[in-house]
Amino acid sequence: MMETFGKITLHNGDCMEVLKSLPDNAFDLAICDPPYGIGASEMTMGSGKNKRFEKGKKWDKTPPPPEYFQELQRVSNNQIIWGGNYFNLPLTKSWIVWDKGIYWETSFADCEMAWTSFNRVARIAPIRYNGFLGEDKVRIHPTQKPVKLCEDRAIAEMRGYLSRRYDCNRIFSATGADRNQLILMMAIDIAVYHIFCIHNPQKMSQIRKDRYSRAMEWLKQVADEDISIDGAPLLPEEELLAKATFLIRSNRKRVNHY
Repeated sequence: MMETFGKITLHNGDCMEVLKSLPDNAFDLAICDPPYGIGASEMTMGSGKNKRFEKGKKWDKTPPPPEYFQELQRVSNNQIIWGGNYFNLPLTKSWIVWDKGIYWETSFADCEMAWTSFNRVARIAPIRYNGFLGEDKVRIHPTQKPVKLCEDRAIAEMRGYLSRRYDCNRIFSATGADRNQLILMMAIDIAVYHIFCIHNPQKMSQIRKDRYSRAMEWLKQVADEDISIDGAPLLPEEELLAKATFLIRSNRKRVNHY
């Protein structure tokens, strides 16, 4: 089954069948979190009232076969594979290490590691995430990764342009259908660009550069008040007045033709 939401296409089916139906290099980047094969589906996840995921489904009984990773590499130019230390993957120096900030507090690992196909230095992302006590309060899966691993850099860059006129706290705390779709699209383009810049800018496609440039040009026009964002919440009037600036400039030079 396939369903489309704007520019997002969601496939619900066997991943091997879907991968085989895709052309070579269909995606710039594949980010995946396959089963590690460590029996996480039978572990107790969360604490207190948060112990709500049923055991017995055995979705983490075995890791994917080698053919899965071969197909994944065929359909994408680059890959980020969570739990890469559990799989037989090529050597890489560009690991992403998620530091959960729990430090011997539980029987679970203090960090998780993502294998990447990039040729850059390793990076650490320190984000507190002790099961359901972490920063993401709403989760739909026990091994779900925190959203902050992907979005922080893009949001920080966008705030620098939007904060003069718009209420960034309201904009970036919105969820689901309440999010401004234009801002969301620009944020995704900026976030994907930074993933490549950190890890392997040499393999970045031209369309990723073009979309980032477009997003940055749009942000500059918003900051210069040349354009406005329909539906985005403005700052309160008193804050807008406090941030107001006065510009003195001359008219554009006239060109006379005789």
